[in-house]
Amino acid sequence: MMHLRDMQQVVFATYHDTVSEQVFHHRAVLLGDAAHAMSPQLGQGANLALVDAASLADAIAKHPHNVCAALAAHDERRRDHVAFYARA
Repeated sequence: MMHLRDMQQVVFATYHDTVSEQVFHHRAVLLGDAAHAMSPQLGQGANLALVDAASLADAIAKHPHNVCAALAAHDERRRDHVAFYARA
């Protein structure tokens, strides 16, 4: 076991939260950390990505013939939930 003797042994890391203003462009969509990267201390990276995927699947099912409408619906649906974690 390693014991800390001074602060030179400690590695500091900095994190930056990022939340895209819009998670889609044309027919491309960002999910998970690509859409909203947050500090790993929240422990929500995989959870948010899974919720993104489920939201996108629901939006496509509701708008099967209009990808742009599906992506816009997904973006709108996820905005408040992601904003909550960004504030946390």
